[in-house]
Amino acid sequence: MKRVLFLLFVSITANGFCYAQQGDSSVVVTKSELDSLRSRIERLESGSGVNGSSVRKNGRKRDNKPEYKLGGWLEARFMYNSYASKSPRENLMFYYPLKPDYGTDGRDINDRGSMNFSVFSSRLSFGLGGIDVGRAKLSTYLEADFLGSSDAFNYMLRLRQAYIDIAWSDNLFRIGQTNHLTFPENMTPATVTFNGGTPFATLNRGPQIRYSRRFKHNINLSVAAEYYSSHKSVGPEKAQINAAVPDIHARAEFGDPSKVMGGFAFGYKFFEPRTSDEVGNKVSRMVAAFDVNAFLAFTTGGYKFKLWGIYGQNLTPYGMIGGYGKRLGDSEYGDYRYVNIYGMSAWFDFSTPRYGDFDFGFFAGYQANLGSTRDIDTSIGYYRDCDLRWFSRLSPRVYYYMGSRLRFGAEYSYANAQWMKSYDSRFRPVDDYSVNETHRLELQARFYF
Repeated sequence: MKRVLFLLFVSITANGFCYAQQGDSSVVVTKSELDSLRSRIERLESGSGVNGSSVRKNGRKRDNKPEYKLGGWLEARFMYNSYASKSPRENLMFYYPLKPDYGTDGRDINDRGSMNFSVFSSRLSFGLGGIDVGRAKLSTYLEADFLGSSDAFNYMLRLRQAYIDIAWSDNLFRIGQTNHLTFPENMTPATVTFNGGTPFATLNRGPQIRYSRRFKHNINLSVAAEYYSSHKSVGPEKAQINAAVPDIHARAEFGDPSKVMGGFAFGYKFFEPRTSDEVGNKVSRMVAAFDVNAFLAFTTGGYKFKLWGIYGQNLTPYGMIGGYGKRLGDSEYGDYRYVNIYGMSAWFDFSTPRYGDFDFGFFAGYQANLGSTRDIDTSIGYYRDCDLRWFSRLSPRVYYYMGSRLRFGAEYSYANAQWMKSYDSRFRPVDDYSVNETHRLELQARFYF
């Protein structure tokens, strides 16, 4: 309102002077005085006071002005597979070749190619920071893409990350949805393939409460309690909710990410798959599963090397093969016990420095089903491709940069898999299919904004 009155006041001036008549007296205001008055009003409206210092409203000191950042990218992708593969989201995400499926004529039905072109991996992000409250610094981050929640909802907006950070001194308190602790932010493979190393790398984002502290000598410790959202374990939808215990993990990191860094993480996840048995009686048996992972990265002369691995029980919350089932010998009508399936996964990524407008890289991954330590009823349980013995991938790549905002990528992947024809009561192979393979080509154009 003060600004409006001021502008109205200025609009009736002429040649730098204003005459306000009151009886027989006149008041003359020069142009320099008007400029000074304008400056004072602007400072008052911004809350910085007459002399640029902060002012108080209702007795409270105003927060400093927030800083906003909008970002993301527009992206187009082309994908071709020479053999039918597990590739959800219209072939965008790539996992491994499917199990051979032989028809009555002896030919493999899955021995066929597939191709697609998509743009729904484009991404939006919004960050807000620069807010100081006492000794704490506040910031938020929001990220979304257009993959929807499943194949049935492709091209629908999907929330990826949404969290609040409260930082003070060497402490960080994060509340909201973000990556699982088994996925260190500095350890993302630089693949052209959309899913960034998945399923060899963990894929899990969920609501969590995380506390991190930085110590001397580049040591960082974090602990988090998480509930799964779109990335869940195999089994009933509410198995983790019914257990009333969150996923609990801790992580330790050492070193400088720009030089040499490493670390490890470990934790437990808890599930209660059933609340009643087949005849309607209450049951409450829980199953817990542990995992531990380690990682190492170093950079020398612009060349980057990353190595990551995980070992544990029921790794399906991370997009990997595995699961759990009824312990063999327990009655299927009671509150039977569960047996976890063990698994491991590892990957390696290498990147070169920029050579003109190009850089190059290489990714390798391996994952294996290690079976269970006790006999399991393979017909009663919750499993993800537990008849898959192992699979691997080798992927060289090249990037071409057109300025600082436009990037083109090309990646060739040779992937193979060993499926079991039959297995024992511990999901260990009795008879195997021949190793099958696929050749995948992926092209990418990405514009950053």
